[in-house]
Amino acid sequence: WYYPIAFMGHLAGQKKPLNDNNAYFAIGLTLYLLGMYLFRVTNIEKHNFRKYIATGGDLSTYKVWGKPVQYIKTEEGSYLLCSGYWALARHFNYIGDMVMCIGWTIACAGPNHGFPWVPLSYVVYFWVMDLHRLW
Repeated sequence: WYYPIAFMGHLAGQKKPLNDNNAYFAIGLTLYLLGMYLFRVTNIEKHNFRKYIATGGDLSTYKVWGKPVQYIKTEEGSYLLCSGYWALARHFNYIGDMVMCIGWTIACAGPNHGFPWVPLSYVVYFWVMDLHRLW
């Protein structure tokens, strides 16, 4: 997460902005922060579930979003969380990644950008890499 934020900070500190449009930067930063929130909160939800199991917690009392947890126990003996964000998509944390990617691209793009395909190529690369994993 450090590199995109550092790069957006670099863009914000330019005397003559690369994209020459503060609205693009503001929208991009907002999307990036929303994506970071989604990424973190979904991974924390999964981490807390796994930590609860690892410490010998009773899953019949564990709650996600105030409701009893739903999960799948695999043949290998691991547990898959099927509640909260993880009930909405197989890998909901990737949605946060993809929103961050779009935010970064919008913040770096703009009508006067000399190479508009460079930020867009990042979205294409990232979405091709992650989109098939959501289902």
